[in-house]
Amino acid sequence: MLKKINWFNILGLVYTIAVGVFLIVWSDYNFEDARLQSYLFDFGVDTIGALFCVALFYGCLRQKGEGTLIFRLLILMVSTSFLINELMLFASGLSELRILHLSLCVLSSFLDLALIVDLYYYYVKKLLSIEGKIAKITDIIVPILASLGTIVILINSFYPLTFAVDEQGVFSYTSFSWLMDIAPDIVFFIGVIHIIICHAPWDQKIPALLFVIFPGLGYYLVGGEHGAAAQYGFVLMSLIVMYCVIFNDKNKLINATEKELNMASEIQMDTLPSVTSKFQNIKEFDIYASMDPAKEVGGDFYDVFMVDDDHLALVIADVSGKGVPAALFMMSSKILINDHTLIGGKPSEILERVNKAVYANNKAHMFVTVWLGILEISTGKLTSSSAGHEFPIISINGQYELFKDKHGLAIGAMPNSKYVDSEIQLKSGDQVFVYTDGVAEATNFNKQLFGTDRTVEALNNLPKGISQKEVLEGVKKAVDEFVKDAPQFDDLTMIGLKYIGPNPIKEKKADELVIKADRNNLDEVQAFIDQKLEEVNCSMKVQTTIDIAVEEIFVNIASYAYENNDGDATIQVTMNDNPLSIEISFIDSGKEYNPLAKDDPNTSLSLMERKKGGLGIFMVKKSMDDMTYEYKDGKNILKIVKNL
Repeated sequence: MLKKINWFNILGLVYTIAVGVFLIVWSDYNFEDARLQSYLFDFGVDTIGALFCVALFYGCLRQKGEGTLIFRLLILMVSTSFLINELMLFASGLSELRILHLSLCVLSSFLDLALIVDLYYYYVKKLLSIEGKIAKITDIIVPILASLGTIVILINSFYPLTFAVDEQGVFSYTSFSWLMDIAPDIVFFIGVIHIIICHAPWDQKIPALLFVIFPGLGYYLVGGEHGAAAQYGFVLMSLIVMYCVIFNDKNKLINATEKELNMASEIQMDTLPSVTSKFQNIKEFDIYASMDPAKEVGGDFYDVFMVDDDHLALVIADVSGKGVPAALFMMSSKILINDHTLIGGKPSEILERVNKAVYANNKAHMFVTVWLGILEISTGKLTSSSAGHEFPIISINGQYELFKDKHGLAIGAMPNSKYVDSEIQLKSGDQVFVYTDGVAEATNFNKQLFGTDRTVEALNNLPKGISQKEVLEGVKKAVDEFVKDAPQFDDLTMIGLKYIGPNPIKEKKADELVIKADRNNLDEVQAFIDQKLEEVNCSMKVQTTIDIAVEEIFVNIASYAYENNDGDATIQVTMNDNPLSIEISFIDSGKEYNPLAKDDPNTSLSLMERKKGGLGIFMVKKSMDDMTYEYKDGKNILKIVKNL
């Protein structure tokens, strides 16, 4: 955790607080002496200004975006200037502190130069995004001017070129003091021209001009008395203007951009299939997938979908680059791979078609590595092809090993790339682990990679028999323990598949009710069937339809099967899973009668014109999904099926 602490911010805040507290105590201690001299004004401006610096520095810590580091340096330099000004006031006129006074004058001059030349120029340039030929030329001129100004100031440490501190400790300018103004004058002029001609809106240009003019006024109008507090007061005013106007404007844009990026991230995550819910009713395999983007919007993606009833497609890919451009390229690539896979063909043929489609409209020259596998569920045959992607890791007989398949070029790299298919025969219990380079290239603070060897080792160290979700969570935990608090530089995406194999078809035992074929027993028959329907949460509408059909068939058996004799009716109910349906068989030992052999009534005729009978069975046929009859071993067997 200590490596995450920004010591510059912490020490900077502590420093500005210390300066503020020191000047409060200092001004209070020297207040009586200051009343007799001209220092009272300086005390007030220095102390208030130092406290403003504390507030500005703390406020800046809560902001984001470009320019924050330069802005904090500006605040620290202004805070230091207030401190130096107080020390200069203390040393002024004291012969025993002449060397200290001279050193403070040199340091104060250097801070003036840095504030007005370097930091002001670069801060305004960065916030207003100033570019072009003039900006390139001045990027060369300004450092040269700053260097010359620094040399002039340092000469005063050995020879009184532009100012002097005499033996009594009194400060004065020399006749060459104008040399100190050359660099600030030129940079002041350059800064104003830059602001006026840049493409920023005027609501940002005006405060930027004030940002340059305020310290200029302070330097030229008040700076004659070296180290005057008003000079730094003007500098502080300009900082407040820039902070409240330009920087906060940019911060609003940054916040708006972050909101849009978060929305884009949510949209991207929504496009990834939820394999847990999508395949929860399929027992032939266990599958899980996960993605942890390094940024708000990542370039990785995965897809898992059924090509047909017997083929499962697995896709994992990594787009070059990061952020929104990579996400947009990812979305289009994902759609193309999905569409071409559903069209059909071997994985190699699919990747070749996708590559041509991507390359034809790839003006941004981006590319995407892809691993595409198609599993034949009934046999366990996995056919895959790789477009420059990471090697899959396969567990055969319980031991994970790297499967080094043949690679083609990444999708979008060349127009006519060719790809090769690889086949793996999976048995029940075998597993497949595919991933993006964010796993193998996860890096700790020592710049060591997690690597494929550690990935294979992490997989083999996992307990046997766990779910694929637990497999992926185990690998992620191993990666996290390796990198610890180091930042995540790349998206981390994984798919885990365990092949179980087709379930053997088991003959389901029917629930049976044997009851006397009597109309009075209809309620008991319907209750028996309704109980089975309620166990599978059958809708009331479908249940009512089935009850009507049961009533028609059972009443017919009770009325006509045994004529005037008593007999039994057997009702057998079987619930099927795929698709979910109910199968009801009515069995009696009465006289042979096939209700399906009778012609359907002509429903286009009026009731008076139709022949009697047959309408009930006709309605049953229409309401059920299937209806069959057979006479076997002296029994009538009428079977109806209804999908639920």
